[in-house]
Amino acid sequence: MKVSFRGGTAQRERQQAIDLIGGVVVGGLRITDLNGWYFVRIPGPTYGDIQEAVRKLRAMPQVETAFPLFADSQSLCCGDSGTARMIR
Repeated sequence: MKVSFRGGTAQRERQQAIDLIGGVVVGGLRITDLNGWYFVRIPGPTYGDIQEAVRKLRAMPQVETAFPLFADSQSLCCGDSGTARMIR
């Protein structure tokens, strides 16, 4: 999944959102000093599991955007800026 948070969201609130869906942050891309994209792996492999995680995150006031991101084990996300990380 690809998730971003509203400006000013505390780290504790960000982690709370990820924990709600049983997710693990596996990478990301910093956009500004205070915000960026989080790439999150969720435990459920089905489309229904992914949709449920998106629904839960979008209902949280601290979440700005959340949507599916499909990648295989060899995919490199987000360019060559030096902040990209491999999704495994």
